[in-house]
Amino acid sequence: MTNFAERTKRYEFPNGITLLVLENHATPQVSLAGYFRASELYNPVGKDLLGDITSSMLNKGTQRHTKFELAERIENAAMRVGFDTSTFASSLGGRSLTKDLPLLVTTMSELLREPAFPADELDKLKKQYLASLKEGMDDTGSRAYERLTQLVFDETHPFHRFTTERTMREIETVTTDDVSGFYQEHYGADGMIITAVGDVEPDAVRDLIGGHLGDWQGAQAKPIDVPFTALQPSPH
Repeated sequence: MTNFAERTKRYEFPNGITLLVLENHATPQVSLAGYFRASELYNPVGKDLLGDITSSMLNKGTQRHTKFELAERIENAAMRVGFDTSTFASSLGGRSLTKDLPLLVTTMSELLREPAFPADELDKLKKQYLASLKEGMDDTGSRAYERLTQLVFDETHPFHRFTTERTMREIETVTTDDVSGFYQEHYGADGMIITAVGDVEPDAVRDLIGGHLGDWQGAQAKPIDVPFTALQPSPH
């Protein structure tokens, strides 16, 4: 029996995207996942959650469709599409029936390449973030972890967590220009890895990804530089 590595087809596109495809014909569905370097690591000073907010805004509307039109398309095809941001990468994920894979790739490409970042949706999202953070202020475990990172890592380190109060103040100041600027500076095909697993033909997936993302350029992937940090002296 061959292992996963031997069964996985690998394709590399000139713009820097790597595609990995693993066939599994057990059920008529396919899952997509992808990673690229638009991470929290590049949040500017004073905008600690900008990367997270940017990825959360991707499904709030594009240059061609409102978020409601996109949501209807996704729901009618029983698809799943989402984006997330973590310390070292942003990610995309999607799932659909095999017959709807072209629609899934079309939708993900539009969300990635043509976000509109509408101001009213940003205002709603900021309120959601603020409500979540305010609720978390009563979580003693979260507050303890927040304080631990402040003692271990200095403010320049990506593992340092600022106080919830500071983060809430920063969220209030985020504008559509901030979100658009982060997107323009950090979102692009260079270094992106996409995986497709399921009831698919590898060359067909290659053609789909190439047709929708093969000519995308965007920002160049920036190097990851995590500073060494030592324990901070105790104030007591």
